[in-house]
Amino acid sequence: MSAVDGVLLILSIAVFLYLGVALFKAEWF
Repeated sequence: MSAVDGVLLILSIAVFLYLGVALFKAEWF
């Protein structure tokens, strides 16, 4: 696993969490 793979993994997780929170807030508010 290279440094680039680690960065891409972190970015993908960050985007996934951001979308999850956005959808969660949209459902409640």
